[in-house]
Amino acid sequence: MALLKNLIPAARRAPELLRPAVAAARTATPTLFHNSTPGTQDNSGRRSFHSTRSLSAGKVFAACVIERYPLIAPEPEQWDVEYQEWSRQRKLDMGFWMELPDELIQTTKTEESPEEAAWEPAPRVTHADLSGDKRSLYRALDKKLYLVFKTADGDWHFPHAELEEGETARQLAERAITNYWNDEKKQLYFIGNAPAAHFQIPEGQSIEGAEAGDTLFYFRASFQGETFKFEKHRNCADYQWVTNDEIAQYFKGKEQQELLETFLRY
Repeated sequence: MALLKNLIPAARRAPELLRPAVAAARTATPTLFHNSTPGTQDNSGRRSFHSTRSLSAGKVFAACVIERYPLIAPEPEQWDVEYQEWSRQRKLDMGFWMELPDELIQTTKTEESPEEAAWEPAPRVTHADLSGDKRSLYRALDKKLYLVFKTADGDWHFPHAELEEGETARQLAERAITNYWNDEKKQLYFIGNAPAAHFQIPEGQSIEGAEAGDTLFYFRASFQGETFKFEKHRNCADYQWVTNDEIAQYFKGKEQQELLETFLRY
């Protein structure tokens, strides 16, 4: 009882004690980009950026990682096949399952039409797989594909651009696409408003306009179209759809290769 008597006055004083901390939090500058002045909010209530000075005092860039999701289920791994067989046999041994006689599960009669009986599924390996056509959207059907662009200097990149005054990160990622490809039909669906990863360019490296010390934020967008039409745009000369296993060979620098292989794995 004495302990409760001591706690009650302290609880009543809690709002007064917390008031300075709440006031400081309301006036604090967002720390993600270390703006020179406190960020403001646009009409939608989202935080906007006032400068291009990042955590490292370099410039801020955003890149759009365009993904095509798998169109078919992947082949099961060998360990999965072995586990399913073990699980099946275990359920039989424990009496959870029972094997039915052949006369119950096999029959010579069928209700299928001749056309249905002769139907065969489409092959998992497409013509693009066999010919090595990486510009085709219909290759590696059981894997994710990522759209990379080749610029005039011969390097491959994700669409990226530098932050401009008053832009949000999402707006920057959307604008970055227009430097490489005109998405007139709006075939992209952005996966959230926050970046999926960021990369600070190390000393001695650069990424088409971004120099050492600059920070590149990656945003993910799902490609929703059935066909991809590309026309040479500005300084962009070519494009390819590549898998996660192939992505590393398109980008320079071990640090960036490891980052892409890690966050694009899922």
